[in-house]
Amino acid sequence: MPEPKPFLARNARHSILSRLQRKTLQLGAEGISGSELSIFRCSSSFIYVLAPLKHVSIEDTRKCVIVLGAVSGNVRLHNCRRVTVICACRRFVASQVDDCTVHLCCTTGPVLGPATRDLLLVRALEFISSRTPTTESHCFSALLPVAWRPTTRTMRSWKNT
Repeated sequence: MPEPKPFLARNARHSILSRLQRKTLQLGAEGISGSELSIFRCSSSFIYVLAPLKHVSIEDTRKCVIVLGAVSGNVRLHNCRRVTVICACRRFVASQVDDCTVHLCCTTGPVLGPATRDLLLVRALEFISSRTPTTESHCFSALLPVAWRPTTRTMRSWKNT
């Protein structure tokens, strides 16, 4: 059975990446900056999206490493297995995930939905503190605080989730 070809569609508002298998893909700011991104049905791949984005949805993905730039809205992880995500965002939502790791720099506590098993959340404070000029400008364009540090309120809410 032939391997399905990867699919990448872009326009000004929404970009879709699907069926990427055993590949490494890097997407820069050209064409996807400020848009929504959907990643689905990818497996055994490394995906680097180094651009400021509006929202990101990762669905039906297996054994991938996904590095995202600054996301001004939600990062949603759904029906994924053995996925590692590194991101800075306003809100993180996970549901029906199994054996995933998320290095997260988030202004609010993560929201965990049903059937979430073996999810490791790591606070990625170094995402902002070890910044480059490009990372800093992406955070400004995504309206994320550049020098964000956890407050007592956010630390307490993370412990309760």
